[in-house]
Amino acid sequence: MVASLAMDWRETAVCITTEDLGVFFQEDPSEAKLTCFRCPARLACLDEACRIQAHEDLYGVWGGLTQKERETLVLRRHLADGQIEVIYEELTEA
Repeated sequence: MVASLAMDWRETAVCITTEDLGVFFQEDPSEAKLTCFRCPARLACLDEACRIQAHEDLYGVWGGLTQKERETLVLRRHLADGQIEVIYEELTEA
């Protein structure tokens, strides 16, 4: 599953330099989300995670969203015909 992710965005991803990747799989996602929100690859990561999430479970925080938040985004994304940036902004403003 992880091997299928596009490599280009991963080259600039902040999480690559994170010492403990376990923060992306904790019950409290706040530390992982802070890392994601300062990452230049956040939207590309989120887009790739949503593509995978549409077909299988993908655990942890990806692109600043938890699995449950991505499931909601995937559903809304289908309704909005791929307007991921607009929906992402709505979800993160709350």
